Amino acid sequence: MEKPLKVLNEREADEILELFEKKTAMENLFLILDKENQADLFSSLREDYKNLLHKYQAWWERISQENGWDKEKLYIDFSTREILPLN
Repeated sequence: MEKPLKVLNEREADEILELFEKKTAMENLFLILDKENQADLFSSLREDYKNLLHKYQAWWERISQENGWDKEKLYIDFSTREILPLN
């Protein structure tokens, strides 16, 4: 097992977990929505998703810059709150 780069504090872990769960839920909604028959809902979801994705990416950008990491090569083990490098 890789050595963790950082163990997130509870606030940090809660913040990124909430963003991650919302992101996953929205991605699943995209899969089941009928884009043509539910165009208004789809459009609203798309805008909400863009905003959420911006927050999600900003979180990773901030934590990566603070620690001098390449954010493209990291993941979080939510059960331990550890940030780990991808192999």
